[in-house]
Amino acid sequence: MGAIASALGLIGRARAARQAGDGAGAEALYRQALACDPRQPDAWIGLASILVAKGDLRAAHETLLAAIARGVLVAEHLGQQA
Repeated sequence: MGAIASALGLIGRARAARQAGDGAGAEALYRQALACDPRQPDAWIGLASILVAKGDLRAAHETLLAAIARGVLVAEHLGQQA
């Protein structure tokens, strides 16, 4: 399985974990997805969303800035739900 497919699978699992109330598991899965393919905007947005939910606004801000600096996030991505 390629890096993109692996990352997309991990993002799907992260979303399911979050819906099941497992924020820590979702965070870990989003981080794994980014390790596989750091060009996945949904992983960056999902990770930032998890960080906001747990009250770590600084880390969420830094996460989004890192994604923007990499050229991953553009305005249309920021309107999506993670």
